[in-house]
Order: sequence, then C-alpha cells, then structure tokens
Amino acid sequence: MNGMKTPLKTLLLILLIFFPLSAGIAQQGIVPFVNNLRIAVRDPEVRLTWTDIPGFENSYGIYRHTTEITGANFPQAVLIDRVGTGVELYIDIPQEMGDYFYAVMALDQANNPFRLFIPMRNVTLVSARITNPPPIEEPPPVPLAETLGRLQVNPRTDGRALEITFTTEGDNRRISIYRSTQPI
Repeated sequence: MNGMKTPLKTLLLILLIFFPLSAGIAQQGIVPFVNNLRIAVRDPEVRLTWTDIPGFENSYGIYRHTTEITGANFPQAVLIDRVGTGVELYIDIPQEMGDYFYAVMALDQANNPFRLFIPMRNVTLVSARITNPPPIEEPPPVPLAETLGRLQVNPRTDGRALEITFTTEGDNRRISIYRSTQPI
C-alpha cells in the first residue's frame, strides 16, 4: 500500500508543477501561486521575473527576507510592493549589503497572501547577494534664509549687547544660538 502512495505523490507534484492553479480554483479552496520565479542580480539591482496565474485577477505581493522564505518565517518577511496581473517583472534595490530571498505571493481580495511556498515557483531558493548598495543621496543644502524665515541681528547702541530678532514663516521652527569668546 505504501508503494502506491509514493507514485501518487509524485504524480500530484508533477501535475502541480506543469499545470498552474487559477483564481477560480482558489475560490474552490485550492491555493493559487505564480510560476517560474527567477532572480537576476545586477548589483545593486535584483530583477524578479515570474509567470502570472492564468485567469487570476487579483494582485501579487512581493516579499523580501534575509533567509529563505518559508511558512515559519513568513511573518518576518517584508512586503516591498504590490503589483497587478500582467506585470511579471519587478526590480528591487535593497538599501543595505546582504543576501536576500524573495517570494511573489498571490493576494486575495483583502490583500492577504495565499500562504503556499513552493521553491522555484513562487519563492527563491538561492539568495540575491548585494555587495554594492546604492549611495544614499543627501538633499541639497537649503540656504539659511529659507530655513529660518527672517533673522535680524542688531548691535545695541551702548556696545554691551547684541539683539537678535527671529520670526518664522512656518510652524514649529526653532533656532539655537551659541556664544563663545573664540571662533566656533
């Protein structure tokens, strides 16, 4: 009897691999999933490609994790984006060096993922190694006059004091004034 179970399991696995499930089947209680998830790395970009589920009309969630994504660690995976059907391509640019694993999960009407993890179908087995994260672009400096609003410095006529007047053009703006007998 056990000898019959192994060929039946093998046949079911082959059927699942070669015949993707559709959204209509999901409504019948069978979980849909994308096919042929592939990754290609052009540091720092990770290019994900997959084959959509035929007839599926909802969206897909793209998830990233630092370890292979499984049912046990899926809650720690980061949802990096949602895409519609017909996209079949996503480029991720992680901001830090490291190894990253991905999953493309079909989402139900409420944007909850169908939690079925099939290596090389909707989850990656091999990590994408990022060794060259993109540079962090700093915003250009804002001229002091634009930052402060209006700042006016007037020496007093008696020569003992310096009067500083400050008015803002926005909410919650502050100024810090430092005093020193030496250049700061």
